Amino acid sequence: RRIMEDYFHFDLLYQVNITDIDDKIILRARQNKLMADYKAKSLEAGDYASVLEYVEVATVAMRQKLEQKVRELEEPFPEGTPTKQVEKRAEALAEAKFKLEQFGGVEAAVEEVKVGGS
Repeated sequence: RRIMEDYFHFDLLYQVNITDIDDKIILRARQNKLMADYKAKSLEAGDYASVLEYVEVATVAMRQKLEQKVRELEEPFPEGTPTKQVEKRAEALAEAKFKLEQFGGVEAAVEEVKVGGS
């Protein structure tokens, strides 16, 4: 903005960075393409065993990631750490534990589908 006003002598009211929006559109388009390819390959072909295997691998990986985050946040700070930093860590720990608890519901739903589909 400063360059446009000072160097080019434009009168600006507001400047928006459009590339961030473009990046999000490109990312979403890529995700949609990959999902369509996955559906065509696995779901429409009726290959539910590979879908179930993928879901099991993904849920194990996600649980490990969430548990690791909780372990990292539970590590104590050294003596003399500022109170604000301690409070931020406590807030992040509560959020991580909440996400882990919510993920337990996802795992239960996946297990219910596995039992119902067998």
